Formats: sequence, structure tokens, C-alpha cells
Amino acid sequence: MKKSLVPVALSALLLAGCSTGANSPAAPTVEPAAQSASDSADVATTEASEATSEEPSAEATSAAPEAEKSARGNLIKQIGEGAGLTDEGKQVVTFVVNSIAVDVPCTGNYPSPVENGHILVLDVSIVTEPALAESISPTFYMNPYDFTEIAPNGTTSNADLGTMATYSCLPDAEVLPQEVGPGENVTGKLVLDVTNPTGTLVFKYAGAPAGWEWTYPNP
Repeated sequence: MKKSLVPVALSALLLAGCSTGANSPAAPTVEPAAQSASDSADVATTEASEATSEEPSAEATSAAPEAEKSARGNLIKQIGEGAGLTDEGKQVVTFVVNSIAVDVPCTGNYPSPVENGHILVLDVSIVTEPALAESISPTFYMNPYDFTEIAPNGTTSNADLGTMATYSCLPDAEVLPQEVGPGENVTGKLVLDVTNPTGTLVFKYAGAPAGWEWTYPNP
């Protein structure tokens, strides 16, 4: 039976150049750096469920030593630091936020006005393993609706980070694919429409009880 995916924290990643084709930006090969015994268990999990639900759910657990977490229970990530998903202990997705840029000018053919105040652009690299095909959710995705913005004073914004401005801001060739299937290696940009020029971004995947956080702009 197919199992649900588990979010994990990884150590820093090694990036090497690679190409994904004429219509896609160049994507680096993303490989986990060698882990020591002290960080190999740096994991935040949602226990695999054999329920028929298509989204990971169940009790959140963590293995020692504890990964650094925010007060909201999310894993705190630095720019360029890897994260990913496992299925039955096997790594199936690795991703890294390479940079976060604020107030980026839109270069698409038909840009729409910013609605919340500031255009935020994440440069993201993603590698999926063939084993992802055996998971309940056999594709990986990152879209504005899975992100939450937190102001410097700790207030969570109610704003929708996916507006018309985010979908028309950049040329299609620069944008991260909406879905990444098994055995793929991609890189691209994800556009968010945020209220504050500084703050924290939270990414939660497929309804998991814990996610990842990045401070922006780049520290």
C-alpha cells in the first residue's frame, strides 16, 4: 500500500550545474551533504498512515537530537539549507531555497498590480527520486497557497499570497513548475505577494502539522 510523505530537515546541500532542457532554467543537481551521526537523525515527522486520505496526517514526532524549531513548531531553515520529504524512511524529495528577493520588478508580458504591497521572489531547486511514484502523493508542489507570512512583530498575515500579480509577474520560462513528478530535477522562481518587506515565511506541505520557516530578506 502506498504511504504518506514525511517532512524532514537536511544538512546543507552540495549544488552542481545541470540542464533541464531548452524551455526550463538550468537546474543544479541537489545532493545531501555527508551527515554525521549527530545530525543524521535531524528529523521532524508525521507518522506514515495507511488511511485512504491523500494528505499526510497523524501525530507529529521528532527524533533526537532535536532540530531547531520556531515557537510555531516549524523547522527553521537558512537560505541555501536543504529540506525534503521521506516515504518509509527513504528520501523522495529534496528542495532548497537558494535566495529570497524583495520588491522584484515584474518582467512578464502582462504584469498585474501588486495587491498586498511587495513582490517576493524565491529561487528554488527541487530534486525528486523515482521512488516518489510509490507515495500516496506522487508529485511534489510548491505554490503561494502553501505559504504564510508572519510580520516582524509576530503577527500572522491573513493576506492571500497568491494574487494575480504573482501569476503574471515573470515569464513562464523562469517560473517553478506547478508540479514536479518522480525522477525530476528542476529549478525556478516562486512569486509571492506579501504585506511586509521583512518578516518570516512559513511553508507547510499537504496539510502536515509542521513545516519550514525562512526569514526574509536574505540574512
